[in-house]
Amino acid sequence: MSTKKSKLVAFAFVLILGIAFAAIGGFLTYESYSLTTNAEETVGVVEDTWIDSETETRRRDGERRTETYYYPMVNYTYEVDGEEHNNDNLEPGGRRGHSSRSSAEEVLEDFEEGEEVTVYYNPENPGESFLIPTRFPLVPLIFFILGVLMVIGSFYFLLRKKKEREVPDLLK
Repeated sequence: MSTKKSKLVAFAFVLILGIAFAAIGGFLTYESYSLTTNAEETVGVVEDTWIDSETETRRRDGERRTETYYYPMVNYTYEVDGEEHNNDNLEPGGRRGHSSRSSAEEVLEDFEEGEEVTVYYNPENPGESFLIPTRFPLVPLIFFILGVLMVIGSFYFLLRKKKEREVPDLLK
């Protein structure tokens, strides 16, 4: 493959990946923001708390690294329109891992078994709920910003290359 073709393929790949990142990140950010701002409140009861963990092994720079992520979990029940629901989402969009167990334990300090808590739920789907109303989830927002930067960078690269080709014509 020629250098020109390989650059075009790289441009197309980065552009498509950027559009996908921006679209998915934008959608997830909007969904989470929408759920948080449109949520209704009710009272729930904490049934159980615990810390879940997942260990991942990855290769980075030729070395194997093992990382453990800790997930604070709170199982709670609540009632909407006479129907009882049970959930364990702390934030909109699901679980968020912590790199240390003590950080996950800090989150759980706010929730005691048997304690009443404010539950935020989706009025369109009352089984969808959370306990901590965060406005902007960080990971989808990062994906969105990264995607936008990739798209802008792709077009900048394309326009710069086009301009470089036009300059020699002007010098003639």
